[in-house]
Amino acid sequence: MLKVAATSKPVLVAGAIAGVIRTHSRAELHAIGAAAVNQAIKAIAISRGYVAPEGLDLVCIPSFIDLSLDGQERTGIRLLVSGANARRAVSSARSARDARVHARNSKAATPGPASEVGLHAVASR
Repeated sequence: MLKVAATSKPVLVAGAIAGVIRTHSRAELHAIGAAAVNQAIKAIAISRGYVAPEGLDLVCIPSFIDLSLDGQERTGIRLLVSGANARRAVSSARSARDARVHARNSKAATPGPASEVGLHAVASR
């Protein structure tokens, strides 16, 4: 588990993420506060470049977590980062996108409640 602070250097955190991903295939980051979360997200983006030559892409799953800081309970962000085969990750992302587009197109073809019908009629003019 990596703790990321507002003062953390994203390049250094990225190196740590890449190292953990290579050895354990997943890394967990904790951050409290907007600035710390910002540094963590930048580090994940940078670390993608570090593991890409090995055919890996990164998948990030954010969630809330209760953490203890100086004896006080705080709500933080937990970022679970996993390594995935780059081709499979791109294929899965495309499949998910295609499913969303299909669902959106299906909804447009079959209007729902009256408010949606009104909006659909305005949008189609």
